[in-house]
Amino acid sequence: MILSDRGRARAVQIVRNVCGLLEKLDLNEQAALELLIKEWVASNVIDSACLQVNYIITVNAEWMRMLTKALKDKESSLQKPAGFP
Repeated sequence: MILSDRGRARAVQIVRNVCGLLEKLDLNEQAALELLIKEWVASNVIDSACLQVNYIITVNAEWMRMLTKALKDKESSLQKPAGFP
C-alpha cells in the first residue's frame, strides 16, 4: 500500500493519539479501547495504514495487537458467505 502524504499524516496522527491514550489507561480501560478500535476499523476510521505507521514510528506492542486483531476480524467477516454468522 502506497500512502499519500495526507494519508500518511492522518495515520501518524491517529497512531500518536492512540499510543498516548494507551499510556494513560488501566487494563479495564484498555479493554474498552479495544472495542472502540474494532468499531473504528469496521467503519474505516482506522485502516491498515495505521498499522504500517505504528510499526514504523512507535512499535507500540499493545496498539499493534489491538489493531491487528481488529483488522483480521474485519477481514474474516468480509470473507464469510451470506447467511453465516
